[in-house]
Amino acid sequence: MTMNKLKYISLALSLLLLTGACEQEVIELTQPEPDLTNVGADPCSGGAGQANFSKFIAIGNSFVAG
Repeated sequence: MTMNKLKYISLALSLLLLTGACEQEVIELTQPEPDLTNVGADPCSGGAGQANFSKFIAIGNSFVAG
């Protein structure tokens, strides 16, 4: 009985030490500065842009499509 009790105490102590050793990094969130270069421009009068959609790559099959 004492050996079994010693095993549970040592297991609980090691679990306590493992969980106490973890430290969480604090991440401060900040909002980015707004882009004010196109303020007042009409969004419907924009040009074609530079996006190139001539190639399409699909990774996976129909089960992972979404």
